[in-house]
Amino acid sequence: MKRYEIPKDKIPVIIIPTVFILLICTPIIIVFFSIFDELSSTRDFILFAILSIVFIGGYTAAVGMALSTWTCVYFVELNDDKVVGYNLFKKRFEIYFDDIIIICKSKITYRMIIRTQKKEKMVIMQLINNYGECITEIANQAVNAKKIDFKDLDKNKNVWEM
Repeated sequence: MKRYEIPKDKIPVIIIPTVFILLICTPIIIVFFSIFDELSSTRDFILFAILSIVFIGGYTAAVGMALSTWTCVYFVELNDDKVVGYNLFKKRFEIYFDDIIIICKSKITYRMIIRTQKKEKMVIMQLINNYGECITEIANQAVNAKKIDFKDLDKNKNVWEM
């Protein structure tokens, strides 16, 4: 059995900004939008629009990161017949190599998505140690895979050889 996991020093990098944005910025956003009626000039309105985009974008990113702590795999174990993954809350995900039909990079991030014939899905976070080795090992053992597409991620050494 091989084990790949996120380094312990990277977990706070995920959690602290997410918690900060969700807990601290929520009241700021609520107060910020309550002053909309008090805008008097075009300059105020433009500034309000720009800050709204920044706040909403940051808030959306924080919600996405919070969801990824539940839906993505940060700890991976490769057994003889299956991939076992755990999220940050130790929820277990399990996929057998024989059931894997698709391995592909997500559209926006560097995460790798594994899908099965049974419509199961595992999303492996790119922050794990030896990410490229882990994904390559899964691809090599997934003998029934119909599609394996790294989308040139294997050429990005900063991510692949992390």
